[in-house]
Amino acid sequence: MVRCISLPILVLILATSATRSRGQAPSPAVRARSPAAVADQLVADGDRSYTAEKFSESAALYARALAIREKTLGPEHIEVARTLTKFAGAYVCTGKGKQAEAVLKRALAIHEKASVPDPTAHADTLAVLATVKLLLESYREAEALLKRALAMREKALGPEHPDVAKTFDQLGLVLGMNSKYKESLDCFQRAVEIQTKTLGREHPDLATTLNDEGVIGHIIAIRARWYRKGEDTKPIESFVERGLKIREKSLGAHHSKVAESLNTLAVMYVYQKRYAEAEVLLERAVEILEKTDPEGLITAHTIDSYVHVLRKSHLNLRTWAAAQRWAARSRSIRAAHPSDVVITREGSPPGVVATQEASPSAPPSLR
Repeated sequence: MVRCISLPILVLILATSATRSRGQAPSPAVRARSPAAVADQLVADGDRSYTAEKFSESAALYARALAIREKTLGPEHIEVARTLTKFAGAYVCTGKGKQAEAVLKRALAIHEKASVPDPTAHADTLAVLATVKLLLESYREAEALLKRALAMREKALGPEHPDVAKTFDQLGLVLGMNSKYKESLDCFQRAVEIQTKTLGREHPDLATTLNDEGVIGHIIAIRARWYRKGEDTKPIESFVERGLKIREKSLGAHHSKVAESLNTLAVMYVYQKRYAEAEVLLERAVEILEKTDPEGLITAHTIDSYVHVLRKSHLNLRTWAAAQRWAARSRSIRAAHPSDVVITREGSPPGVVATQEASPSAPPSLR
């Protein structure tokens, strides 16, 4: 299944099983194998690229595997459905939500007609489609899809399987976006219980759940006006801070998921007008993403947050010039990757600071 959004949000929950690390083009030895073996290798390479967050490359590899499997197995084979799901998971991470939705509906139709069903693969397709619906702000549809996926996974894998925990996490995010806060927090609690028991207290999956719980807590705080009232929001921040520590320890200090946690925490600081602290976090997040995913949409979203903070904090000629440069950088990324998913509004999956202010076009001294 996928998680792409953490977009800074976003983000999505697709857990791929990437185990090999080869280049995009199969070797001559691989090309000499049977079509099935070539398709398997392309999928393995696609998984590797997906894990490395090279989503366009990953989608291209899955598309090649898909063409082989459709030709050799037929368009209604269960392996075709599995490949369609992987392809759509990578595709939506490039901002193509509507196209990914169409691909997933085809995969779903194959699963529902299969003479020998594969409930775990079927649940994967439902979960990825739910992620797309979340990003397109179709929260009720996302909720219904995830509840189906959860029932399938609990039956096929048992109630305490890590994939069940991931589904609870994703469902908690969707319920929270749909203002069902108690149900949302209950889902996060269940996910944390399963992950702590089965994976341990320092696993990246647990960090993802903690970050998502912090995101929903942040949305609750916005809508309840806790920031404006000066209410204590440290318990909400503590979820993200704990997730950040886990990610730094388990993934390394320069991983893109660390950047996601930094961005989420920085957004909370912005709402408390703690601009200097937010600037430090976002500067580090941008530095990480410029190395790990320089042309990715998540990088553009994080840069947007950074630009917003630069324009809010001690604005002078230096920060104005920096903000202008980074804003231009974000625009160039977006121009290369048009997106149809919603990611900048309050209430969308976490992290980008939305601002309705006009971008300053002249230095402070000239306005």
